[in-house]
Amino acid sequence: MNTSKLLIALLLISSSVFAEDGKFYIGASGGKAYVDGKISALTGTANEDDDDTAWKIYTGYQWDNNFGIELHYADLGDYALSGNNGDTFVDGTGTTYTFIANGVKLTEEVISYGASLTYSVPLMDTGFFVPLKVGFHHWDIDYADDLTGSGEDDNDLTYGVGLAYEFNENFAIRAEYERFQLDSDDIDDIDLVTAGLTVSF
Repeated sequence: MNTSKLLIALLLISSSVFAEDGKFYIGASGGKAYVDGKISALTGTANEDDDDTAWKIYTGYQWDNNFGIELHYADLGDYALSGNNGDTFVDGTGTTYTFIANGVKLTEEVISYGASLTYSVPLMDTGFFVPLKVGFHHWDIDYADDLTGSGEDDNDLTYGVGLAYEFNENFAIRAEYERFQLDSDDIDDIDLVTAGLTVSF
């Protein structure tokens, strides 16, 4: 809760300080997320599903042609480890686990929300520009198959680069590559590739 309040405060501060010359924007995009996992030493039929569809929504404030701030909420997908009785794997803590039934599927759901400073590089007068960003995010992993409802959460860095095209002062399309660092027991980081629409006002 404290993290979300901080993100809202950052956006409100930027709007009150720079509102005369800048512009707000909102956007949504979807694509694919790829996990760099810490699971290793899979045996038997054990298999790791390390990519999934993903989406995000975002809002930001651009206070000149280059600098801005952006907030995001991202659903980074579900990641699964499946196996049958007798299969084994090792998690990021070095602990070895053994499946004790057939058709077992362990699923982790990952979400992220955070704030980034942005810098846009216009490509001459073509309407194209390169958005760069670096910031921090709060990630939350829910172990969907854990009956206790436990999971992990923490704060880490996020950064990205993209290519965008402005049709006019109100509408733009954006393709992005972003990396979300996660220091969890099972996941090192997640790479997100998306494309979507941005509306400015």
